Amino acid sequence: NDIFWFWFEVLINILEASVYVYVLNGALGCKYSGKRKYIFSAALIIFIYVEITAVNLTHFIPWITSDIIQVGACFIYGILCLNGGMFKKLLVSLINVLLLQSAVSTVASFISFFSGHSLGEMIEKENAIRLLTIILIHIVQIYVSVILVKLFQRVRKIQIQEWILILSNFIMADIS
Repeated sequence: NDIFWFWFEVLINILEASVYVYVLNGALGCKYSGKRKYIFSAALIIFIYVEITAVNLTHFIPWITSDIIQVGACFIYGILCLNGGMFKKLLVSLINVLLLQSAVSTVASFISFFSGHSLGEMIEKENAIRLLTIILIHIVQIYVSVILVKLFQRVRKIQIQEWILILSNFIMADIS
């Protein structure tokens, strides 16, 4: 049982980190190709994996701090590897993390409400509800990430006022 949960967590955390990189590369396009692209992408995946794992294991780092660290890592990756201007790199980094984290809180809250289990129980206990919750969260994250990439690839040039509205909406969703 412990071995299952260990490997399940490893795979899920790698998947979550990979989704972040997929959105960044898909939305803005990588400056590099070949080995360089894969090395930079792998470095970000490893960093986010370690950060997520550390938060999950210790429960010492507040989630908002984790989100800020992830946004910072995505933005630095954007500066080093992605096409587009600085503002767009920052915005994609913010939207990427906030939207995918919103999927986590929405799905977890939904399942908590209908199952009668508290969020704390769902995080701590290794049971079928937790397994279902984690799987559904990541299905939603993958779905949202594909939509997000398509939106960024097809969107017209959005005005600064529209970005501020979009960004403030995501921040308020993350805070609440």
